[in-house]
Amino acid sequence: FPNQSIESAETTLVVEALIAAAEQYPVVKTMMFDYVDELVSKIAEQLKLAYPASGKSQCWSVAYGLVSLCFNQESLVALQLPPKYLKAAKANSRLLIQSLEASSSDSSST
Repeated sequence: FPNQSIESAETTLVVEALIAAAEQYPVVKTMMFDYVDELVSKIAEQLKLAYPASGKSQCWSVAYGLVSLCFNQESLVALQLPPKYLKAAKANSRLLIQSLEASSSDSSST
């Protein structure tokens, strides 16, 4: 989560419009699904490398949570939310990752 948004409000609107169009346009739906699925899968792979004792499904769930937090934070950028919202998104991301750390330490103690 960068302190300054990477995406412009216009870029975010384009992505949101594509997601909204997905219901009517199967090709767009497939493209957007593939984009999100690949992003979550790649993050899950990196988490699995960093926390090998964690299960694949747990890493995928954490990856999806991280992507969801990031997408939501970016989608609200035009509101110019106070810094506490970015701080909360970062804190929640850390908690998700710490769940993998806890899982790893539980496995190593058995």
